[in-house]
Amino acid sequence: MPSNILCIDTSRYELLVLLISNNKIFYKTAVQVKKGDNLILEYIRELLQEQKLSIKDLTYLVYVAGPGSFTGLRIGVSVIQALNLVYNTPVIGISRLQLLAEQAYQLIGAKRIVVSMNALRDEYFFGEYYFDEDSTIMQPLIKDCLYTKNELVDKLVSKVDKFAIVSDSLDILSLESSQIINACSSEVVEQDLKALSNIALYNEVNNIRTAAFNILPKYLKQPHITKH
Repeated sequence: MPSNILCIDTSRYELLVLLISNNKIFYKTAVQVKKGDNLILEYIRELLQEQKLSIKDLTYLVYVAGPGSFTGLRIGVSVIQALNLVYNTPVIGISRLQLLAEQAYQLIGAKRIVVSMNALRDEYFFGEYYFDEDSTIMQPLIKDCLYTKNELVDKLVSKVDKFAIVSDSLDILSLESSQIINACSSEVVEQDLKALSNIALYNEVNNIRTAAFNILPKYLKQPHITKH
């Protein structure tokens, strides 16, 4: 059966709906916060019609689980939940931090990357990733977590010479390092498309799935992990 993968990223201000079919990437983007699931469904319908496909032809669903926009994540997850319920299509939820790490690898070729995103209230989402030669994508070294600002700075200072750093925080971007990438942009760029498609294809080929009851947003708002 031909592979037709639908990917949805509502973790940020700009919506991305992406279809991988016949090893080609087709996508649509828009500012999505106020338009909700109707816009996502419209884009899915248009992408499928353009490739002469139906929803039943989809073989895999991928969504960016977060962390990210609270409203956006809920909308994206609700669409994926509905498609999975009606069509029983396999689903995988991926981390926004993994996606940023994969983008950084595509951009500068760094194979060890730390990612931080401002979570507000003086807290930061944090992930460590490395390029896995077997899977050919960025994989987590630790579970994504939440740090206070002081914890994050201490963590990054100890890694600044060993890891490339991806961040949307000006405080972090001011650290002295030759490999710091600004992740402030909300616009979809070429690296977004390649990174999302790489992770999606890897998960489908390896039959990695998210159980239906775990198709949820990833807010990472549990109590932060203290340093040891």
